[in-house]
Parts: sequence; structure tokens; C-alpha cells
Amino acid sequence: MIVSIKTVPSRRQTRRKRRSRRRQEDEQAKQEVEEEEKEEQEEEEEDQEEEKQEEEEEEEEEHEKQEVEGEEEQEEEKQEEEEQEEQEVEGEAVSVGTKDLLEEEEEEEEEEMVVVVWRGV
Repeated sequence: MIVSIKTVPSRRQTRRKRRSRRRQEDEQAKQEVEEEEKEEQEEEEEDQEEEKQEEEEEEEEEHEKQEVEGEEEQEEEKQEEEEQEEQEVEGEAVSVGTKDLLEEEEEEEEEEMVVVVWRGV
């Protein structure tokens, strides 16, 4: 009585299967390594792009700050010029006014002197 017939692969067939499995495993490992390298490279490129964008933004901000500072300096210079002009105008008015005041004071002093002289004599 035969219960079952089982065929056993030959040594050659088992070796071929092992080799093919190893090749497949090696290829899978290579593909995984390549995929990881690609992902790392893409991440590096993205990081570099982000750094470039940040640098560009910083440069733009610095440029804007310099423009604002330049405008502020121009405004300050204009204000200083206006103040100087006002001071010059006021200085002229003051100098004219002080001349009048000095003349009045001199006249008063002369009058006082005269008064003093009159009182003394």
C-alpha cells in the first residue's frame, strides 16, 4: 500500500533556489539603499533651497532696513537744514532785536549816567 509519493528536489535545484533568493535579497537591499540615498539627497537639496530662501529674505530685509535708514537720514538732514534756516532767520531777527535792545540799554545807561551826574552835582 502506497500512502503518498513525495518528490524531493535535487541538490542542484536547491542550490539554484538559494542563489536566486540571495540575488533577489541582494537586489532588494541595493534598491533600498538607493532609495534611501535618493531620499537623503532630496532632503539635502530641500535644505539647501530653504537656506537660500532664508538668505534671500535676510538680504531683502537688510536692503529694506538700509532704505528705511537712508530715508530717515534724509528726513533728519532736511529737518536739520530747516532748523538751521529757522535759527538763521531767528538769529538775524535776534541780532536785529538785540541791536535795538542794546541801543535802548545804552540810552538808558546814558540817561542813568546823566541822572547820576545831575544828582551828584
